[in-house]
Amino acid sequence: MKKIIFLFSINFIIFVAAKAQNVGINTSTPKTSLDIKGGIRNQPLYLIGSGTAIIIPDNQSNINLTGNFSGQFSATINNPEDGQRLIIDNISNQTGVLIGGPDIRSGLNEYIFSDGEWKIVKMNAWDLNGNYNTNPATQFIGTTDKNDVIFKRFNNEKMRIAEEGLQIKEGNTLEFGAGTPGKQTDNGKIGYSAFGEANTLSIVGGGVSATGADRRIKLWADLGTDFTGGASFNKNVQIKNNLSTMLALTNTNALAAGSTHLLSFGGTNYTTGLMSVTGTSASAARMGFSTGYSFTGGVSNMQERLSIANNGNIGIGKIAPTSKLDVLGDINTTGLIKLSDVSGTAGQVLTSNGATAPTWANQAFTNNIRFGVFLLQNATTMQLNYDEVYNTNPSFITINPSTTSASGDILVVKAGLYRINGSFQYSVVTSSLPSKQIPISLDLVADGFVYTIAVELEIPRVYSFVNFIFETSKEFSFDVYMKANTKIRFNGGINLTEIGGVLSRSYTGRVSGYLISE
Repeated sequence: MKKIIFLFSINFIIFVAAKAQNVGINTSTPKTSLDIKGGIRNQPLYLIGSGTAIIIPDNQSNINLTGNFSGQFSATINNPEDGQRLIIDNISNQTGVLIGGPDIRSGLNEYIFSDGEWKIVKMNAWDLNGNYNTNPATQFIGTTDKNDVIFKRFNNEKMRIAEEGLQIKEGNTLEFGAGTPGKQTDNGKIGYSAFGEANTLSIVGGGVSATGADRRIKLWADLGTDFTGGASFNKNVQIKNNLSTMLALTNTNALAAGSTHLLSFGGTNYTTGLMSVTGTSASAARMGFSTGYSFTGGVSNMQERLSIANNGNIGIGKIAPTSKLDVLGDINTTGLIKLSDVSGTAGQVLTSNGATAPTWANQAFTNNIRFGVFLLQNATTMQLNYDEVYNTNPSFITINPSTTSASGDILVVKAGLYRINGSFQYSVVTSSLPSKQIPISLDLVADGFVYTIAVELEIPRVYSFVNFIFETSKEFSFDVYMKANTKIRFNGGINLTEIGGVLSRSYTGRVSGYLISE
């Protein structure tokens, strides 16, 4: 046993030298309390985690942590001492927190215990091959003072982060989508004094066409996009929206009488159309539509053709319309003219009613072919005779009156469309009450054609002791075309089979007619 101790003592003297309390390993001149010439190995302790907590022995300083935690875990070291260092290589499935210190993130973590807490070892280097496990709150590329951050290429400044913001230098362009296959060179670029446009900020749309034909820019702005100072578009402008207001043109000047807001149509130095809003007061305006031709520095004959007043009145050729539609000039239409959605019937004319709305009325014909007769019952039959009332043109209408026989007729010499108007009255006195209403009729007979106007007798209106009196009346109006030299007459008809004890009857009326058109 003594021999072994002696040999160890010799070896220790050979490899360890002490000088003024400094200890050296593989060196006889230690410069620090522990001076080692050669490598140091701190073997890791392999821990397998589970659940949400783990305890690290206080005599271990290099931990290799694996396992499957059920959530973020906490790690505890009992009784750490100031200056104690700890390395945790966390390759488990979760991140955690070191009790009394910072987070334990995935990958390699190094800590030191100081002033009663664990602190992460600060690394000032930013790896050119990429960094991990960084803390954005404390680790960044930049400055902690007011100095600018400058980015250079080939020792020439290209970009600067200054107090005023991000500044692009020299090339003056910023490109989005670089490296997109097939992208035209300038697509996706924003540049100042670029693309041949001096002192201009240019934005080139995105797209992959080599010719730039599919360039497109989309602005997402839920509250709208403001163009201060104006905008010019050399392509079609499409406005797509799911809101009720698709396009709003706003003038920031206050509305006043004579103030005008214009939307102009034309070319670079001429105008051919205008949409305008012209103030008529501080709270009212009219909208105008103007056409013509106006040349910069030359002729100007723009005129307001259509005007919509503040109260909704529309003027054509009148800038101050006094009616819902106020037209200065002629009106030509190929469609219908309607009053209260009614276009009238054939032959009717629009008739003024003074201060009230006009109406459709039968035309006051200018021709003089008109006639009228009274209808009288024949004494023995239901055929009707005529008493002439008037005949404005005997050359075209011949009335053969007959008050005593059924031979009376009207001869229509002139062919054309005639309107026949009239009425008839019928009464019968019976000694018994019929079982149902009694049909009666008035027939117009024209060259063998019969036009029937039928009614039914009403229930007795008057009782005269044991007798019953039936009365009825009918007005009629119809159009009928008559050939030249057509004879017409009127016959009355009644079905007496339903009536018993007829004591008397009476059939009277009037008929008028006139030529509508030839």
